[in-house]
Amino acid sequence: LFLSMLDTTWQDHCEQLSTIRNIFLYLDRSYSLQPANGAREIWDLGNVIFRKEMEQLPGLLTKIVHAMLTTIECVRQGEDNLLTNDSLILSRITHMLLTLQSYHTSFEVAFLEDSRRFFTAEGSMLLTQLDTAKFLCHVDRRIFEAVEMTTKCLDVSTKRALLDIVEQHLLKPHVTTLLERGFKALMDDN
Repeated sequence: LFLSMLDTTWQDHCEQLSTIRNIFLYLDRSYSLQPANGAREIWDLGNVIFRKEMEQLPGLLTKIVHAMLTTIECVRQGEDNLLTNDSLILSRITHMLLTLQSYHTSFEVAFLEDSRRFFTAEGSMLLTQLDTAKFLCHVDRRIFEAVEMTTKCLDVSTKRALLDIVEQHLLKPHVTTLLERGFKALMDDN
C-alpha cells in the first residue's frame, strides 16, 4: 500500500511537472539550455525540489527501501510473482529513485546485501533438503528469476552484481558437497 501511494505521488509529480514544462517550453528551450547562463531545465529543477522534499522527511528513503525489499522477499518466497501489479510499481519506484539519483546509493546497496543474506541462508537450507539435480535446477531457476527481476523491476545495471551474488552465495559454497553427493549419478544418467 505504501509503495502504491508513493507511486501515485510520483506519477502525479511527473504529470504536473510535465504540464509546467509544456507551459514554459519556450523559456525552457531558449533560456535554460544556454550554457553561458548556468540555468537548469525546468524538469531537472522540479526533480531537485521533489528530492529535497523527500530528504526533509526523516526515514522516508529508508522506508521506501524497506518496502521494496519486503516486496522482493515476497516474490522470492513464492508469495507473489512478477506478473502482478507489484512489478509495475517496483519498476516505477526504481525509475523514480534513478531519476532522483538515490537508486545506487540507497536501494541497490541494501538490495545486494539482502540478496547475499537470502541466498546464503537458502543455499544452506536447500542443500540438506534436495538432491544434487534438484538443487542445480533450483539454482538455474534463481538465475532466471534474477534476470527477470532486473529486466522487469530493477535497473539493468544491477543484473551482473545480482547474478554474481546468486553464484557466489547460493552455488559456490556447496560445489564440493554437490560433486561428492551426486555428480557421478548425474553423469551416468546424462
